[in-house]
Amino acid sequence: LIRLYRLLQFDYRRDYLLLYVPLLDDLRRSLNTSRKRLKNFRRLGLCFLGAVLNNLRRPSHPLRSVRQNSL
Repeated sequence: LIRLYRLLQFDYRRDYLLLYVPLLDDLRRSLNTSRKRLKNFRRLGLCFLGAVLNNLRRPSHPLRSVRQNSL
């Protein structure tokens, strides 16, 4: 997750992802009891973040249109 977080820091959509990364960190801490569970969760987190990024790429996404209007 740390490597993923570093990659996302260079993404221009970082302002949206900063909302999600703390949630992932909290969940990771709560799942820290078992490594196997952490591994499964990392895969889940990648799917989740991938879905978020795909949504943000679509111009119809509300967050993106709000951002474009504010610029």
